[in-house]
Amino acid sequence: MRKRLIGVLLSTILYALPANAWFFQPSPGTVSQETLSRFQEAAVNTLEGLTLIHDMLRQIEQGETSVNSVEAASVAIEKLVLAASQFRDLQTEDLQALIVSIEAVEQIDEGAIQLVRNAKIENAADLSRYSADQSLVIANLVASLLESDFGPVSAANSESRATVNRLVSSISNMMIVVNSVSGALALASQQ
Repeated sequence: MRKRLIGVLLSTILYALPANAWFFQPSPGTVSQETLSRFQEAAVNTLEGLTLIHDMLRQIEQGETSVNSVEAASVAIEKLVLAASQFRDLQTEDLQALIVSIEAVEQIDEGAIQLVRNAKIENAADLSRYSADQSLVIANLVASLLESDFGPVSAANSESRATVNRLVSSISNMMIVVNSVSGALALASQQ
């Protein structure tokens, strides 16, 4: 069970990593260059944090070691907390002006519509807020794994398993929402 959950998380992260456009990439002239560079910096920190989570889980799987023995865990938390702070500072007028169309989200991924509605994403500024919130949620879940010294011994523990389940779910949902909203914003800017 543990290997299956970790395998799902690893494949989810690996799926998103090559996609440089995973995060919102506006068309030229829709946001200021400063906003765009700050958004991209936050996005890079998020992706680096998720990559480090992938490295952490891979090391735990291969080395049969605990999360506290893996340096990547604390660095992942730092990256995600930094990204959350950067996203929170991005509540700019040009992001608020870029409206997210549910019809465009439906063209990208019908299954994402309810997640986008639950996240209350109506514009690019909401995407920034959501990304900040989710980055913190994921960082806190990794911190919980550190507190419980997650590894082969604790993998059968129901609390550790629940934390890993929440980590898998949070990362998957974030990727679905960000990918579909980013795609919807790109579609809207092309019309």
